[in-house]
Order: sequence, then C-alpha cells, then structure tokens
Amino acid sequence: MAQHFLFRSASVYLTLYLRYGDKADFLRPPFSARWRERLQILDRLIGGLADKTLRAGVPLMLAFVPQMAQVMLMAGNPVPPGIDPSALQAAIAAIATRHGVLFADTSVALREKRMPERLFYEVDGHRSGEGQPVAAAYIGQSYANAPRGLLRLSCWLS
Repeated sequence: MAQHFLFRSASVYLTLYLRYGDKADFLRPPFSARWRERLQILDRLIGGLADKTLRAGVPLMLAFVPQMAQVMLMAGNPVPPGIDPSALQAAIAAIATRHGVLFADTSVALREKRMPERLFYEVDGHRSGEGQPVAAAYIGQSYANAPRGLLRLSCWLS
C-alpha cells in the first residue's frame, strides 16, 4: 500500500525507477551492451518475421507500448541529464523501417493525456483500464492509416 501511494508522486517514482540499473538502462543512450544485445536479437526476430510475412504478401506492424516512466518523462516531468525517454522506441522504429515493417508508437497517444501516469498501475507499470484503450485506439488508428485492402498483423512489445 505504501509503495502505491509513494509511486503516485512523479518525482519519487522517477527517482526510484531511474535507479533500477539494467531495467532502466533503455532510457540511457548510448545503450549498454546488454541493451544493444537485446536490440540485435529483436532485429533478427523482426527480420525473420518480416521475411515470412513478405513472402505471404502480408504486412507486419510492430506496436510499441512504453513504460510508465517513459510517458511521465515525455509528458513534461524534468528529464535528468543523460536520459532520453524516446531512445528505445527510436531504436525499435529503425529496426522496423530497415525490415519494411509498419511501426506504431503508442507513447504518442499516451503522453498527450492529462496526467498520463494515471493510465498505468503504479506498482507494476502496466496500462490500467484507462490506459489500455488509449494504446489500442492508437494502434487501430495506425491500422486505419496502413495500405487498404491488406490483412494487418501486429507484434506486441511491452
């Protein structure tokens, strides 16, 4: 219960989150060796999926759903030196582009909401009942903007 109330304060939550070490290192470009390795694995996986869907004549969409800390930093909370809340999705978007995969960054929609941290559960950082529909609507909008008449698939990362 105490953690829940402590994490409702953006300054407390962000201060603690940024101390999580490897878990939060995706916010610190250039990426650590472990995060570069993870992105290389993702690159290979997306490349393989893209090859399969291309052969099938079906586009692939990768949907990025950010962590609560990223959205809080994008929505106007002070960003500490060396922190870039958009670094991970920029790296993933580059992977998607390299493989001809559509990309939807739901943080665009989540960060525009008033008090976007309320779109997440404080303790585990998952989207709440209010946050999940915002992300889903953005993905749906991205589908609507994709080429018409084609089956659309989605690969989720969270």
